Amino acid sequence: MKDILSELNVNVSSLVRSGVILLLGAPVVLGAGGFFGELAKATKETARPDGRSVIIESYQTQAAEACVKFLVSKTDSKLEREAKTELDEVFGGEVNYSEVCQWTFS
Repeated sequence: MKDILSELNVNVSSLVRSGVILLLGAPVVLGAGGFFGELAKATKETARPDGRSVIIESYQTQAAEACVKFLVSKTDSKLEREAKTELDEVFGGEVNYSEVCQWTFS
């Protein structure tokens, strides 16, 4: 009988200790979880590109192939004229081709 009471006493003290740890640790764990959730949300919002960046990237993507043609072509060749025409179409008029190609690959 004494053995049973001693085992019960050990079990009760273990349960009380576990309960205290749970009560003290829960706010810390929940607070850290909230902090990491807000950090993830802030990171996601700053990683989203703005409208200006999307438009610039679109123009650079459209002009890339024409710029490669322009840069590797010989002066006054058919390839150079095709590249200039393509760049004119992308930007809606005649542009400074060498400057546009530098900007495209920057």
